[in-house]
Amino acid sequence: MATRRAGKPPHGSNGMGLSASRTDQWLTYWLRNYPLLNDPPDLPVHWRRVVRVFNVLGKKSHDARLAAAAQAHHIPTLLTFNTKDFQRFPFLQLLDPRSL
Repeated sequence: MATRRAGKPPHGSNGMGLSASRTDQWLTYWLRNYPLLNDPPDLPVHWRRVVRVFNVLGKKSHDARLAAAAQAHHIPTLLTFNTKDFQRFPFLQLLDPRSL
C-alpha cells in the first residue's frame, strides 16, 4: 500500500516538500552565503539545561538542541517555519520567513 505519491514527499512531514535534488541546490546556496557555526564544546551543557528546564521529551529534543545551540552562540533570533514548537523557549525571538 502506498502512503505517498511517488517522487513527491508530503509537505507536512518533509519540510517544504522539495525533492532531494532541489534541497541540495538550496543547501549549496545557503552554505555559500551564510556562515556555518561549529558546535561549541559546552553545547551538551546548554542542551541538557534546556531539556531539563523546559521539560522537553521525545522528538522535541531536536528543537531543544537547536535552541540550546542558539543560546550557546548568543544568537537571540531564530528564523523558522515552525514557530509553534519553539515558543516554549522564551530566550529566543522567533521569525517566520512567511512574515518577512
